[in-house]
Amino acid sequence: MRWLSLTVFLALASCATSDLGAPCEMPPAVEAGDPAFDYLYLGASECDDQVCLRRSQSSESFCSRSCLDAADCGAGWACVQLVPASLDLEGVEGSRYCVAR
Repeated sequence: MRWLSLTVFLALASCATSDLGAPCEMPPAVEAGDPAFDYLYLGASECDDQVCLRRSQSSESFCSRSCLDAADCGAGWACVQLVPASLDLEGVEGSRYCVAR
């Protein structure tokens, strides 16, 4: 019984919770920016992966994370290229990020 309890505890502990999609705050300069653009804020302390994203034509910002494909994001999310691959931006892990479908 003791091993079963330990196994269940370890299984539950390994299930990482994600803040993907949780609201986050953009810096004031972005809030005043052109709504026709996507905004990516790296360094958002309220997000697990430090990534806050606001899509064009939206006033809502949400926590996101870099991805290679949709499997990295989960159900209801897509992996979308937001930063052109030709840009070499220091601190940008990847050019693709999880966005709601």
